[in-house]
Amino acid sequence: MHPTGISGNNPRMATRREVLGGLVLAAIAPRSWGSVEPGPFGELQPDPDGILDLPSGFDYRVVARAGEVMTDGLLVPQRPDGMAAFDAGDGRVTLV
Repeated sequence: MHPTGISGNNPRMATRREVLGGLVLAAIAPRSWGSVEPGPFGELQPDPDGILDLPSGFDYRVVARAGEVMTDGLLVPQRPDGMAAFDAGDGRVTLV
């Protein structure tokens, strides 16, 4: 390892601009982390189930959990991000 603590094939010293930029970021970041401005619907209310915090008056329903067996015998995907649920009629939901 290089004396600067940088490893790799092309070690280099940090520039003054990079160091100052990092110090500025370190100085302002803790103030902004964890402080979320309320959106147009108000502040988020803690979800007692710990799944999804929503503004007052909003609710959600879990339609499936990863790994559960669906009615067609297949498993709900482990990473369902980006999926959409549509009413398929007769109490069924189509996941796309």
